[in-house]
Amino acid sequence: MVCMALSLGPGPVTQTRHGRRHTGFFSRGMSLVMAPGSAGTWSHDSPVEHTMVFLPRAALVRAGRDLVPGDPEDVEVADQFQTQDEGVEHLCLALLAELQAGGSSGRLYRDSLAQALASRLVRLFATRPVREPRRPSDPVFWGRILDYIEAHLDRDLGLDELAAEAGVSRNHFVTIFSKALGTPPHRYLLDRRIARARTLLAASARPVSEIAAATGFYDQSHLARHLRRSLGLSPTDLRNRKNVL
Repeated sequence: MVCMALSLGPGPVTQTRHGRRHTGFFSRGMSLVMAPGSAGTWSHDSPVEHTMVFLPRAALVRAGRDLVPGDPEDVEVADQFQTQDEGVEHLCLALLAELQAGGSSGRLYRDSLAQALASRLVRLFATRPVREPRRPSDPVFWGRILDYIEAHLDRDLGLDELAAEAGVSRNHFVTIFSKALGTPPHRYLLDRRIARARTLLAASARPVSEIAAATGFYDQSHLARHLRRSLGLSPTDLRNRKNVL
């Protein structure tokens, strides 16, 4: 579990776990990390806005499979009090924003964020030394993965499915995809969906709702929101201005 402060101003927090008492001032971005199975209590004298992210142990095991030598089932993350890391902060805020948006970015995005957070925690706080995973560079390998994504743009693709197609763990897939293509898998998938929808809107008279479904968006408004965010154009704009292709 990661508990991260959202309040701008520092606030005093006291935590007791494993019979030890910790006291400190928490401000925005500072976190405490509790390993699976840990128990503790904490208190604060003034209001402290915070967010909690609960990761399943399976996510840590998947990260350990690629990052920690030995049996991944034995991977452990040491408890932390009053720690701060930009990567952890960014991922927690991204998960919070996705929750507040009603999960509009899709399952692959949520899966990727959660697995990236688990990997970050293992890299930073594993009780055993970590290693860097190997990454394939074969163009044929990546061509097959990108072809699979292209053929299934209408599906709510998840990280497990893409990792299985690649023949690697889901944790490893996020890392090697991002390094090989320069963008995370969820961003690549969204960009390809937008490009396909853009082409269909300009080149066909199919209903916008049908095009949304064919390109993996939940509905017409979901597609319109992403088009405006990425292109600054509405579906009607794209349909009426065929020269924007």
